[in-house]
Amino acid sequence: MSSVSMKYVELVYSDGDSVAIVRTIKPLDAEEIKMSADALYYSVSCVRGPKNIRALYILDVNDNSPIFQSKSYSVTVSEAMTVGSNVLSVTASDADVLMDNKRITYSILPPDEFEVNYDPQMNACNIKLAKPLNYNNAQQYNFNVEAKDSQYLDVSPVSSGSADGEEGAATETPDTQSTETEDTETHSITL
Repeated sequence: MSSVSMKYVELVYSDGDSVAIVRTIKPLDAEEIKMSADALYYSVSCVRGPKNIRALYILDVNDNSPIFQSKSYSVTVSEAMTVGSNVLSVTASDADVLMDNKRITYSILPPDEFEVNYDPQMNACNIKLAKPLNYNNAQQYNFNVEAKDSQYLDVSPVSSGSADGEEGAATETPDTQSTETEDTETHSITL
C-alpha cells in the first residue's frame, strides 16, 4: 500500500491465510482526501500474483456548517436611500465537498426594514432596504443573518445605523465610530 493510503487503511491477514481484510485506521473525511485526489488509491501485492490496485471512493457527509467571513457586520445607511437598494453583502462558505451539502440559503431575522437576496454569481447574500428608513423613529437597527445548509447554520449579527440627511449610499464601518457632517451626526456600532 502507498504511504498516503497507510494513513487511512491497513491490511489485516495472517501468514498462510487466503483472505485478507483492508480496514480503516481512522475515520475517513472526504474533504481531507479530496485535497490530494478524487479517491483513496491503494494496492495489494501478493507473493505469486500481480499488483492489485484499488480505489476507495469516499462519499461526503454533511459534517461542516456554513461560516460567515466576518463574525459581525456594521453599516451606516442614509434615510434617503431608495427601497430596493443594496445595503450590504455578506458571504458564508461551507467546506463540504458535495454540492448538496454545501448549498447555502440565507435568511434574516427582524426587522422588516431589510430583506435578503442571494446573488449566485457573487455567491453572496445581499441585504437590501425593504422599507423607507426614518431617522426620527429609529437610529439603529440590529438583526441577525442566518446562513444554513441542509443541516447546520451560522448566525452573524448586523448593526445598521440610520443617518439623517441626504447621503445616498451605504457606508460599511469596521469599528465603533461617531462621525459628524454638515447637518448630520451618524453613529454606528459593531456588535
